[in-house]
Amino acid sequence: MLTLRFQKKRQSDKETLLHSAASVGLLECCQVLLDNGADVNATTHRTAKTVLEAALLTVPTERTLPCVELLLQHGAHVTTRALRHACAVPSNGVLTALLKASQLPSDALQELIGIQNEELRDYLVSKEIAL
Repeated sequence: MLTLRFQKKRQSDKETLLHSAASVGLLECCQVLLDNGADVNATTHRTAKTVLEAALLTVPTERTLPCVELLLQHGAHVTTRALRHACAVPSNGVLTALLKASQLPSDALQELIGIQNEELRDYLVSKEIAL
């Protein structure tokens, strides 16, 4: 049996265990952490980096999309900052997953209009958001 202990207090801008696991796409580890109470919307102290952003700020691999989907299934909040990070990486379905899960209003999505990303453009057109 695996026993995990979470330290609730973080010093300086340290990441949580979930930040670390998500940043390298360790899907099984993320699942165990989430199943044992890890906060899917935890942020770092100084930069307020979310777990979802940690998953997006790494070199995209075949593990990125499943990890992002897992975090979304557990209620990760999609922010415009997370969407900007997703726009910066090659299209691999991550941006579409984030956009579909997003609860952001149209005016917040309009902030992304200047970003050159075909996947984003197609989504905005499908939602009839003026470009």
